Amino acid sequence: MEITLGMMARAPVPGSCKTRLAATIGEEPAARLYAAMIRDSIESYSHIRAARNVVLAAPELDGVRVLSDLAPPGWEVIPQTGTGLGERLPNAFRILNLDRWPVLLVGSDSPTVPVAPICSAIACFEVADRVLLGPTDDGGYYLIGLSSLDLELFRDIPWSTSEVLGTTLARCAARSLSTEILPSWYDVDDGKDLERLRAELSDFPERAPRCTDVLRELRLLRAGR
Repeated sequence: MEITLGMMARAPVPGSCKTRLAATIGEEPAARLYAAMIRDSIESYSHIRAARNVVLAAPELDGVRVLSDLAPPGWEVIPQTGTGLGERLPNAFRILNLDRWPVLLVGSDSPTVPVAPICSAIACFEVADRVLLGPTDDGGYYLIGLSSLDLELFRDIPWSTSEVLGTTLARCAARSLSTEILPSWYDVDDGKDLERLRAELSDFPERAPRCTDVLRELRLLRAGR
């Protein structure tokens, strides 16, 4: 099945990204770690067999150019459009749905998320009107996939709250859209999330090797397993 995969990301510029994480480790280290998160996420999501891979760059701070320097061959980089997530998410689906293939949108904040369940779940798009969701522990989601362009799902969602996933699921039910739910995972947004990432990469550094390297350079992770 042909699908399009898009990853939402921001330019990893000190002072303008991962501000809650920066409150714990500083602006420069937070930006370095976020750049590693983007690169590890791209590598992981490259294992999904997509016909088209796209980084959707937040346009602020010369985002398209900065993220073009991070993206490997085979990944396009295009700007996000709109004001705020409530506009940028549906606009991303519009842009990526030009081929009429199912679209997966993923975040860049979960560098260790397992991709095997995602690969298996893509088969759900063989049925019309399906929504694939990857929940995060904070009540949001790290992935949303649509088999058809029903953008009413994004209207009046309380973005950046713990109600995002629940409201989205209720909207799916109201619109008679079937949902497929992936295993829950976590975003790395603040100091508590960083501790979880450190614990995971202490035991499994291969899950996000660039993040592992940065954390070791910052002396936030021991040198060996």
